[in-house]
Amino acid sequence: MKKLPPAGSRSKVSLAEMFVRRLMKDGARGTAEEIFVAAMEIVQRKAGDRTAAFVLEASVENSVLHLYLKWLLRQRASGGPARTTEDFRRPAVSAIVKAAARESAPTMDRRLAAAILKGYTESDPGPKHRTAAHRLSAKRAYSPGR
Repeated sequence: MKKLPPAGSRSKVSLAEMFVRRLMKDGARGTAEEIFVAAMEIVQRKAGDRTAAFVLEASVENSVLHLYLKWLLRQRASGGPARTTEDFRRPAVSAIVKAAARESAPTMDRRLAAAILKGYTESDPGPKHRTAAHRLSAKRAYSPGR
C-alpha cells in the first residue's frame, strides 16, 4: 500500500486519507481503513441516489462552512489573519470524527456513517451542548435573587 504524505505537508490530501489519519489509534492504519470503508458502504446504502463520495464531500463542506463562519465571528472581528475555507478541511474532518465518537451506535463504522449523514443533512453539524458561558448566563437569568 502506498505511504501517505507527512501530516504537516501542504500537498493535496484526499478526504479518505484525512479520515483514516484521524481514525488511527496507535498506528493501526489497517483497522482505520476498514472502519472508513465500512462506514462508506453504510453511507452508500442510506444515501439512496447519491454516491458515498458526494455525501462525504457535502458533509465536510457543511462542517467547513460552519467552522469558517464561527472563526469569522470570533477572530476576524478583532483583525486576525486572513484564512480561506481550505484551511478548515482538517478541523472539519476532526469535528466529524469527534461527533462520531459521541454517537450511540454499537460500532465505530456505524457511528462514523451516522455522523457523516448528519453532517450531510444538517446545516450546522457542530456540537449541540452548551458552553460554560451559556450555562453561566442561564444560571444568572433564572437565579431567585433577580
